Amino acid sequence: MDIEMLLKKLQDEVEYKAKCDTGEMIGIDDWGEEYVAEYYPTKWQSEIEELIAQSSNDPEKLQAILEQFTQGIESGSAQEFVSAQFVSELSRNIRRITLENAVMRDDIVEYVSNLPKKEIQRIFGKEIAQMKGFDQKNVHHCYDLLGHTLHTVEGISREGLSDDDFKKLRIAALFHDVGKPDVAQFNEKTGQQVFYGHAGRSMEIAGDILQELGYSQADIEEMQFYIGHHDDFISYKSQLAPWMKQHEFIRGITPETVAEKMLENEYDFESMGYSKDQIRYICYALAHNRSPEFQMQGKPVQIDVDMNEVHRKIQMASRYKDMPKHSLAQYEKLLMLCRADANAQAEVVMQNGKKVGSRAEKIENMNNIDSSSERAIEILESTLMSSRILGQVVEQSQEETFQEFYEDMYYEGYRSPISDLSFYKRFDDKSPEFIAEIRAKILQYAPKQYENIPEEYDLSSTNYDEEIFGEIFDRHLAEAVVDLDDISSAKTQRKTPLEQREGKLNALEKEARIMTEIEKLIAQREGEHSIGNE
Repeated sequence: MDIEMLLKKLQDEVEYKAKCDTGEMIGIDDWGEEYVAEYYPTKWQSEIEELIAQSSNDPEKLQAILEQFTQGIESGSAQEFVSAQFVSELSRNIRRITLENAVMRDDIVEYVSNLPKKEIQRIFGKEIAQMKGFDQKNVHHCYDLLGHTLHTVEGISREGLSDDDFKKLRIAALFHDVGKPDVAQFNEKTGQQVFYGHAGRSMEIAGDILQELGYSQADIEEMQFYIGHHDDFISYKSQLAPWMKQHEFIRGITPETVAEKMLENEYDFESMGYSKDQIRYICYALAHNRSPEFQMQGKPVQIDVDMNEVHRKIQMASRYKDMPKHSLAQYEKLLMLCRADANAQAEVVMQNGKKVGSRAEKIENMNNIDSSSERAIEILESTLMSSRILGQVVEQSQEETFQEFYEDMYYEGYRSPISDLSFYKRFDDKSPEFIAEIRAKILQYAPKQYENIPEEYDLSSTNYDEEIFGEIFDRHLAEAVVDLDDISSAKTQRKTPLEQREGKLNALEKEARIMTEIEKLIAQREGEHSIGNE
């Protein structure tokens, strides 16, 4: 059924209803008797929805449907069956479908470049249209703002992405720089335009538009993550000049440095009351498990941060969530956008007659960050859990006791959750209730840390044997405590006990040993049970 036929049927129904209402519609029953027909409305919603679905890949036809329904309401032929709200929703859906169809074109650069500005505004909105002809006046860019955006969108390939992820990532690319005109400032000294804060402004603009187009809140937040963080790794370098190695805001590329940025994205440290310098210090200290020694212009940078307070605030902010805010898959998609963004910039970056960068270097940086991201996520998860637990200690223990605990754990250097938690044994004689709570926390977290866990060890199993795990836990707890002499020596020599004591089990070996002991103990218990039955 096409739109004209549907509207004709709606018109016929309007007339039929009018005759029923006035008693003019006479029917004949099975016995040949006349009766005044009663009106029963036809359900047209399914026909309308089917018509729209059939036209979903044809924006022009959808627009024609919208115009016909609008006219139908105005003339009265459709108002009984198609409400103004329905037409409003139809208009929104058509704008959304039209935008998505355009964004997912393989030839979006050529297609949009040949459109007049008025048509660009109709398809994408006035915010995108105003990017056409906007000169970025920056050595890193070789296109106007719309040209750069279109090349970034086209640079995101379908390969390795679901249809939904491909669509969302391309829409994010469309809006990633939309806030630049609002924040542009011209630096007279350098002769360049800068766009500080443009990612945040782009998030705001995109959020409003995407909400208006009817996207779910979860999808909007995911696309805003890509938009708001597409410049996260702009200061990362695969090769660092000597003066860069301790620079406060230039980073080399390792799993730890990538984890720093992930930590920064995990919590709103600014709302916790920390400055930009303090946030940089905090994320470095958490990711590397040591204090940074930053320098600016060859001089040490002094930054004061109470890490005990940081752990407490992280614990407060983490009480109702178990997992990091953003997954490895989301960071991998973010880096796809970062690569496409870099690939749409100048091939060679020249400043004052000197080469200061290139497109190839930026893409290499993103590839190296991508290679480090899986390990960075592991560091993030382990660091967050340790910090949350430390935050509990701050809340529930005396300050001087915590200070001793923190120094000991710092020099132990383990990342393993069980190894970190082993230090709670020191509080056993002071607060048995607290130890019981910590043990419960280990029972909560431990199953998430291992892939091959016996049924008796897995909390999700109905056969979970807490007694078996408790016995192994207590044995491991006693073994894991670091000798105080080793700690004292490490404090003096600024080395961790792991560096001091060659041949000792590292964290992963300890975990494997725990699992072996659990399996042996389970087998032993099963054997005893079997003998008892005989």
